[in-house]
Amino acid sequence: MEVKKNLFPEILPENELSYLRYLEAVINSIDLFASVEVTYRLNGYLIRVAPSHPSFLSPLLQIIKISHRQLGIEVEFSKSIKTSSTITFLIINNDK
Repeated sequence: MEVKKNLFPEILPENELSYLRYLEAVINSIDLFASVEVTYRLNGYLIRVAPSHPSFLSPLLQIIKISHRQLGIEVEFSKSIKTSSTITFLIINNDK
């Protein structure tokens, strides 16, 4: 899987690094060849997941929802998932 990181600070807290590793493992469990772009923002992360094949779109969406629900993390999904065939979502960090 290809993970592209944009606008990341030089030092990230350990819990944020752990989250990114966890997210990578969750996505890899469904699609090893997905492309992931993570953009750091002051208020959280904007994440874009492009499946390697359209058949992975629905399973990826489900596993992302389930895994974040288990962690208690609120996710804001883009409304154009079906039309763009990519999963774009925002994780807001309320601590900052």
